Amino acid sequence: MSEKRFLQKRLQQLIARENSTLVLSTVASSLSLALLVGLVTNNVNELIRNALFLSGLLFVLFGYSYRELTIHVADFEDSEKLCLLPKVRENWRKKELSEKFCIALRMWLVRFFLLIPFVPYVVYGCVTYSWLTFPKELMFLIVAIVALMFTLFEMMRVYDP
Repeated sequence: MSEKRFLQKRLQQLIARENSTLVLSTVASSLSLALLVGLVTNNVNELIRNALFLSGLLFVLFGYSYRELTIHVADFEDSEKLCLLPKVRENWRKKELSEKFCIALRMWLVRFFLLIPFVPYVVYGCVTYSWLTFPKELMFLIVAIVALMFTLFEMMRVYDP
């Protein structure tokens, strides 16, 4: 009985952690966009502008990285300890192709939208700091590819070992 409670508690922690990392990443991405808007609309001195720029860029990168590391390290290990992976893989095999596609699309969209704030930062950095110029379309394509890579990596690791 106590082992069952322990496993149930670990499962609840796993679900809570997954939800909290999504919230944290969303807040970090939103905050980075708010910093960028403040940076663009206010005329501030160079030191503050650089600090706001780097802070916002770090919020995007660290928020996304935190979520991915949590999914690929802590959540995966807990899923293995709770013996959830065989059941998840069995359920995955039973799903139709359209259901699998919808799940993969949702996973990709979440990652893509969490990474989108990275694009305006690169565009702003290219204009302000005279970096190499990147077309916005290319940056969106790069973000889409990165999101797709992380999605495929998670799907291969969890659903199809």
